[in-house]
Amino acid sequence: MFDMAARMKAHRHCFTDIVAGAMVGAASGDFAHRMRGPLVLGLLPGGFDVGLRELFRQPSRVTLRKEWNPG
Repeated sequence: MFDMAARMKAHRHCFTDIVAGAMVGAASGDFAHRMRGPLVLGLLPGGFDVGLRELFRQPSRVTLRKEWNPG
C-alpha cells in the first residue's frame, strides 16, 4: 500500500494504473493459491520463473488404534 501511495505522490503512475495493477496482482495470487499442481510458473518483467511447490501437512492428531483380538 505504501508503494502505491508513494508512486501516486511522485506522479509516476495514474490512479487507474495502480488499481489495475492491484487487481491483476490479487487475481494472480488467488489463481496461484487455488492451483493444486506442483508446478509453479511466474511471469517476470524480463522473462519467467519455473519452480516446484510442496505442501507440508501436519499429521492428524486423531490416531486410530487397531486392537488385537485373539479370539
